[in-house]
Amino acid sequence: MSNETNEIFDATISYNRLLWIMDDESSDKLIAIIQAHLCLVKEHLCNDTLPDRKEAIRADIERLRAERSAILLSFNEAEVENQHGELRNSCRTRR
Repeated sequence: MSNETNEIFDATISYNRLLWIMDDESSDKLIAIIQAHLCLVKEHLCNDTLPDRKEAIRADIERLRAERSAILLSFNEAEVENQHGELRNSCRTRR
């Protein structure tokens, strides 16, 4: 895992919590991203892959990482908003 990935996971909600709150569409997108990433890595590691293609693969992998990060961060933002709403509601009930 890259340092950027670690930072995203550190900044987001826990993976277990993410599994509970993620909708099917986002979950399916993450699975598709993982599968595409693995196929690209496999192709990149192949000895007969040309240098130009390897460069294109690295660019594709970076694009996939950005897509994955956007999905994870969107759920982090939704969770933070939800927690703030719960805090506001709990403050109102205490008054």
